[in-house]
Amino acid sequence: MIGIARVDNVKTGVDADAEEGFAVKQFQIARDARGESEDNELAVLVNKNCPLSNYLDAPSAVRRGEAISRRDIVSYFANVAGGVHLGPSKSGKEQTHALVQELINKIRADIIDGLFFELLSIGQAIGRSDDFKEAGRHDPCNFGV
Repeated sequence: MIGIARVDNVKTGVDADAEEGFAVKQFQIARDARGESEDNELAVLVNKNCPLSNYLDAPSAVRRGEAISRRDIVSYFANVAGGVHLGPSKSGKEQTHALVQELINKIRADIIDGLFFELLSIGQAIGRSDDFKEAGRHDPCNFGV
C-alpha cells in the first residue's frame, strides 16, 4: 500500500486541514508477495477474502476528497488511456476519469508511477485469487469475470 496524507507543516506551523501551506507525508506498507505472508497486525489488510464485485468496488485512491474504486482505475486504463479505446470516455465516468488522470505522476512506487502500480496490483490480486484459478481449471477461456 502506498499513500500520501496531509500533515501539519512543522516549519511554518500551518495545520494539515488548511487550504494551502500544509505539509505532505508519503507512506507505504510492503511485503514480499512471492510467498506466504507472516502473521502480524497487517495480515488482515493483505489477506482478505471477498467477492470480486466487492474487491473492484472498494476504494483504490482518493483525489479531491472523492473515493475512486479499483473498477474506476481499470475503466480509466481500458477506456481513456488506450487499453481498449483511446480518447474521451463515453461511459458516464468522465468526472471520475478526470480525477484519475490528475493522479498520474503524483506518487511513485519505487520506479513506477503509483497509478500504474495500482493497476498492476489489481491484476495480480485477481489473477492470484483462488476463485480465478478454480474458474480457469473448468474452462480456461471463460473466467466469468
